[in-house]
Amino acid sequence: MSEKYSCQEFADILAEHVLRQIKENRNGAPNPVFRRFAQSVKADADAETIDNEILFLLGFCYSQICAFHIDDQSYLDKLILRFYYSLVSQRSSEPSIFGAIAISRYEGYLEPYALDQKRMVQRPKGMIPWRFMLSQFGKNLRSDFDFETDHSDFVPASIGLGEYIAANMEFMEKVLDKLEFGKGIS
Repeated sequence: MSEKYSCQEFADILAEHVLRQIKENRNGAPNPVFRRFAQSVKADADAETIDNEILFLLGFCYSQICAFHIDDQSYLDKLILRFYYSLVSQRSSEPSIFGAIAISRYEGYLEPYALDQKRMVQRPKGMIPWRFMLSQFGKNLRSDFDFETDHSDFVPASIGLGEYIAANMEFMEKVLDKLEFGKGIS
């Protein structure tokens, strides 16, 4: 019988996986393309700012991957809350400020994610995947960022985000049978 993970344990695993992308896998996909995109949007952004924005983007993506695979809404709500708490507590010495920014970024990505999902179903000719998500990423770095007029390094970031989501969908599928649902979620 396989070992089961509680909601808190799974949230910690997800947070550690995302944090490893920022800490240890800094030069691994998709980080370099996100960094280039961030630098093209805001050349004077420091490494910590860029790392945090990448963390918020990848964290949001993980929450949506969880929502795609987990239909127990009560469990999902607890998991996402605990996931973000774990991210914040491991990433920042000032968790209340960092947590407020993380929540703001999460909420800011909801509409762009929905717009991208809608466009992917429609598949218009010449569509750039994840356009709205990455446009929001750009706006998080520079409030006046405008996808239509800004000629940033967008396409590699779009491809990188798609590959990241696909790879982590596979990761989630492998872990699902180890989750505890229902009574006793703690």
